Amino acid sequence: MKNGRSITSHGLFRAALMVPTVIALIFSIFTLTAPPDQARISKNVTLGVVNLDEGLTFPPLKVSNIMLGKLTEAMPFRVADFENVEAARAALDSGSITMVLAFPQDFSKQVAGEEPIELTFLNSQHLSMIESQIGMQAPQLLQAAFSAGIATFREALKAGQIPDGNLPVSLNIETLHPAKSAASLVAPFTLVYTTWLGALVGALMLFIASRAAGTPVVRGAFRTWVPIVSAGVAALATSLVVSLVTRDWTLFLPVLVTFWSLQLVIGWMMNGLFSTFGYSALIIVFPTAFYQTALSGAQIPKLAAPEWLLSIYGALPFEVVGRAFRDVIYRSEVVLPLEVMGITAAIGLGMIWFGAALTRKKAAPKL
Repeated sequence: MKNGRSITSHGLFRAALMVPTVIALIFSIFTLTAPPDQARISKNVTLGVVNLDEGLTFPPLKVSNIMLGKLTEAMPFRVADFENVEAARAALDSGSITMVLAFPQDFSKQVAGEEPIELTFLNSQHLSMIESQIGMQAPQLLQAAFSAGIATFREALKAGQIPDGNLPVSLNIETLHPAKSAASLVAPFTLVYTTWLGALVGALMLFIASRAAGTPVVRGAFRTWVPIVSAGVAALATSLVVSLVTRDWTLFLPVLVTFWSLQLVIGWMMNGLFSTFGYSALIIVFPTAFYQTALSGAQIPKLAAPEWLLSIYGALPFEVVGRAFRDVIYRSEVVLPLEVMGITAAIGLGMIWFGAALTRKKAAPKL
């Protein structure tokens, strides 16, 4: 008991218990209560259009107007007209629009011919991250849409008909597992990052609080049971926040079980690394936790991560954590990666007790 009290009396012991919960509350509340609204994003993305097209004499029509009409009907973005490319470029440079599409003077004549057509498209990466991403992706989408429309126009002109601008194919759109709210879209990423960050900080504080006190058995015991308690409390707090913000109480129990299980296993692994390697483990655990935005598959596909990152972490199954939280949010199902969790828990607990046995009792560091 005396050895145990020497650990619990340490200034960082309570922090080791509560930090995972505090991180879970702060990160989940701030992230889930201010998620990006996709509809509002689209309404605030503006396509600047410079239409210099002079049209055709016969048949008397301006192909660019017809195609733009069909395009803007299907496109959720706003459209702003500019007299010339220079004015549109200045608006893009000032950030008042997101991208620019320019039609040349002979656009309609080019459509009536058979040669390839080139349009001018301007984007920028000095805007917000989402606007920049949309601006980078838009050229491929516009090129495909205009190519299909121009092919239809040319077929109609060859047949002596006046083109109406309608594409021969329409889409019957079905969305599988639709997000129930805007918060649901960012919830998997929030849960992944909170899980890793809470486990990291809690393990570090517990290591500091227990490394200089107690016998090896006591140190090993504390590093084993404290993550069970801290992960459980953090899971309870997080499941309450997620259920309240998404207004979906069917998520409460699945989030609780999944978050508790995953943070406990990750916490054991991090405690094991600190127990075995001491502060040197920071070289491993810090980048591992903070690169979860790229490795977990919750924010971007894992294979979209930089090649150098995949060369280091690619063989490790980090994506199972992101997949588990996606199953919870979109299916309300608990689908835990039990095999990976079992191996991770065994390795982590093994290192906890191995490291505790090797560590000699030292004077507590001054804080």
